[in-house]
Amino acid sequence: MEWGRGIRSVLALVSAGAPLAGVICGGWDVREVLLLYWAENLVIGFWQVVKMACARRPGEAYFGIFGKLFLIPFFIVHYGGFCAGHGLFINVLTGNDAGIGGVMEGAWGWGPLVFVGLLIGVIEASVAVLPATALWAVLAMTVSHAVQTWQTFFATGRYRKVGAEKLMGEPYKHIVVIHIAIIIGGAAAAAMSNGIPVLILLVLGKLGIDFRGIWGKEKKGEESATSAD
Repeated sequence: MEWGRGIRSVLALVSAGAPLAGVICGGWDVREVLLLYWAENLVIGFWQVVKMACARRPGEAYFGIFGKLFLIPFFIVHYGGFCAGHGLFINVLTGNDAGIGGVMEGAWGWGPLVFVGLLIGVIEASVAVLPATALWAVLAMTVSHAVQTWQTFFATGRYRKVGAEKLMGEPYKHIVVIHIAIIIGGAAAAAMSNGIPVLILLVLGKLGIDFRGIWGKEKKGEESATSAD
């Protein structure tokens, strides 16, 4: 798996390099950095849906297929609402009130689908204020998580040993821990007259978290690789 970790390391450097270069050379402020890291929520959620769709634990058979028809839409609505709430908070915290006002007025959807409509609106409002260079960082995040998904889920055979219901809850803990730290750091940077040093520390801290995940003990993948089918 060393090749996978190497690729992910390079991609992590690319995705971290954009906000670091943006803060130092491009005049990025708290909003750009926080929204870029918020976008990683969506990347994680996308690949989690892929894993849920491909999971085929022995013995599930048709129940697993029909179960996914409920679990996957439920995850998209619930996780999407979770991400929409985070995105709303970050946009309001960083002064994008005009964009968020339009989101609230134009929200669409009936019943639970209102959360999907809200998420789409928050994405549009966020993209409107992000610099074009942020798209390269989002692309690097997407490919990095693709490599991680292959390395720890498919290559290890874990997709044959875990059910979609267990996968559904995995992203929340990771996102909550990271975003508490990011929001605290972002609030501190916004409160200072010169928040650039805090933003640099924030970016470097996020990079450290990413590398810890890449090079640390990936317990689920290693257990799947060593356990018998």
